[in-house]
Amino acid sequence: MFSATTTAGKAARKAFKTTVTKGLTACGTDGTKQCTADDVVIVSVVAARRAGTKIDFYIKVANKAKADAGAKTLATFLANTDAKTGFAATLVAEAKKDPAAAKTLGAVDPAKITVTVNKAPVSGTKAIPVPTPTPTTVGSVAREASISLASMAFLCLALRQ
Repeated sequence: MFSATTTAGKAARKAFKTTVTKGLTACGTDGTKQCTADDVVIVSVVAARRAGTKIDFYIKVANKAKADAGAKTLATFLANTDAKTGFAATLVAEAKKDPAAAKTLGAVDPAKITVTVNKAPVSGTKAIPVPTPTPTTVGSVAREASISLASMAFLCLALRQ
């Protein structure tokens, strides 16, 4: 259902990412922006028919303080079993918005979804690698201008003869 290679699986992943960011305003450079699906990284998905689906993920936030607050907000949301505002209900409602997920995840009865948190949300920090810029070769204006001047000089010499 959460396959990274199928259209329905990609739509279900997007619904999941959008759902887990509900209420998290810890993103952006200053940590005051609403988190979006783009801030969620799914590390792995393990699906088993009887055991359900296990999704390992993290959310990129601005700093450690925002991560601490976000972990608490997420833990509360994942534990919410309300039929309208709970995590499962919100996930299914989000999936119904996308036609690609509406017939799979969107068709599931939220009351039949059991959310089990195997590893409680915790905050942490991770260094983000800074890409090394690749040198770019750019034409030199002076060199090109001197070639043009040399061409002109040869042209003048040719015309004199």
